[in-house]
Amino acid sequence: MVYHGRLQLIKIKLNVNKTLDKRISNALEDSTNKIIEDAVESAVQELKRVTPKDTGYAASRWTSYKQESFKISFSLSNKFLISLTESSHYVNNDAEYITYLNAGWSKQAPSYFIEQTLMKSGFEPTII
Repeated sequence: MVYHGRLQLIKIKLNVNKTLDKRISNALEDSTNKIIEDAVESAVQELKRVTPKDTGYAASRWTSYKQESFKISFSLSNKFLISLTESSHYVNNDAEYITYLNAGWSKQAPSYFIEQTLMKSGFEPTII
């Protein structure tokens, strides 16, 4: 306690406990996931917009999905520990000629328009 004239002042240091720390971690994870999911959806919409169009088929074939990888560990008591290790987002286009369009086949879009669009959306694309 600190005395200031006749008043007694109390100074208390607050440390974050496990419960609050978990709430903060969950909130940060939820917020981060929402930001990434929104960015992926925006990127897909932009890909649909910039994909060269004749019939519109290739532009309509853009989809996205999220894949989670799990790590399974074994202990001596034959119990399993499963933990989420990574979450990856993918965009996909199954039009059989999308690679030709991306190579500059159409005058409507430059070569590598897919990679350029994804980079402008904040991603570092890797074609797999």
